[in-house]
Amino acid sequence: SDVYKRQSINIFSSRDRIREEIIDYAKEYLELTDFDFSKTSYLSYLINIISTLTSNLIYYNSSVSREFFLTKATQKESVLNLAAMLGYSPPLATPATCQILVKMPTEFSSSVNFTIPKGFKYYAGDITFSQNNAINVEINKIAGSSDIYPPIVREIQSVGGTRVLRTTLTEAKDFVYFLVNTTQKEFVYVENQIPTLQPYEFYKIDVKFTGQMSKIHLLTTQTQLVDIDEYVNLVEAGRTPSGDIYDTWSEYDSLYLIPYEVNGFAFRRTDAGGQIFFGNGVIGKQPPSNSISRMVIETTEGASGNIVAGSITKSENLYVEDYDSVNQRNVVKPVKLEVTNTTIASGGKDSPTIDQIRTSALSNVTANNRLVSTQDFANLKEIVPDLPIQHSTHIMKRSDLKRNEIAIFTSLFFDDAIVPTRNAVWTKTAPISGDSTGAGNIPVSYTHLTLPTN
Repeated sequence: SDVYKRQSINIFSSRDRIREEIIDYAKEYLELTDFDFSKTSYLSYLINIISTLTSNLIYYNSSVSREFFLTKATQKESVLNLAAMLGYSPPLATPATCQILVKMPTEFSSSVNFTIPKGFKYYAGDITFSQNNAINVEINKIAGSSDIYPPIVREIQSVGGTRVLRTTLTEAKDFVYFLVNTTQKEFVYVENQIPTLQPYEFYKIDVKFTGQMSKIHLLTTQTQLVDIDEYVNLVEAGRTPSGDIYDTWSEYDSLYLIPYEVNGFAFRRTDAGGQIFFGNGVIGKQPPSNSISRMVIETTEGASGNIVAGSITKSENLYVEDYDSVNQRNVVKPVKLEVTNTTIASGGKDSPTIDQIRTSALSNVTANNRLVSTQDFANLKEIVPDLPIQHSTHIMKRSDLKRNEIAIFTSLFFDDAIVPTRNAVWTKTAPISGDSTGAGNIPVSYTHLTLPTN
């Protein structure tokens, strides 16, 4: 209508168009219809400044307004905050794992007993793999001979005690082979001094790191520095550290999900790393004033860690104390290890990108954890992320019970392997390589699930 047209506002993003509008307004308001604004003049100079400032102001206001909407936001921080506000927490990255074949020399001047520490590093170019558990190596000389007994290699596990590894000696007994389990991760250690906090005051810590985070361990201490590696070992072993030297903290999806007086924290990703949020004594527990917080952040390369066999070619330096019979004293000698991964590294997954976080957050809030529409079933893995399925497809069919049913055909997975089933077999017709006739039957096993829907 004419009333609506008179009340509408036109916003111009072009500086030149804004300048033209200001000039037209000046001609009408100042009655300067015959003034030549194209020439250099003081008034034209003022109009140029006003048009530039107006254009910048419109640009920044439009940018800020856009970041308030999940569908339009472009900055990583905005998408993460909006997704968190909708109750969606993006999954962390998953590190790849693999076994590494270690070739170790056995030629020592005397019997030796040493340990390759947990976290010992192996390298595939710039990608680092860390040893899961400490490895104890025992090589004993036969008295009165240069020969040796079969070496004993033990894996000191965080859970399950000590396990003797299978070893292989070369025919000349100059080298011993054994396998070690590794994970593609590195550790970032962060320490902060917590200030004096006011009652009911929330507290946060900015954490900077590179790479993708796969896990975080957090503790606070007031009396002394704590061996953080020993703490991580206890946590991985499922044991709670004893004593009152330090407090352990558990991660929650949201700060407001932490129960009263519970040691909990929330983690939020940022461009530079992340932020740790503590409670205030009403929501969760407030960290002790003037205490020290210590964090171990496990970072990974995600899917880039899924390397091919033979990619790992070197390790960090290993030194062993051996007896020098000439000088009759113990000396520290380097041990040259030859390492390689005989199989591929697998299981590495990237944390979702900003676009994936945006899509998953919208899918979750649209479905509200329910599977109703066709779009819900298309986003099944995002709505119910813990389902151990892949390659799912859904079909709606009519039922004799006078209601519709959704039949889902999918592959069930357990421990990264397909679970053999006999529920249904779908024979898919596909061209054989080099054949354009479309012949060739490829049987694919699928599990059939039936879910009721309205």
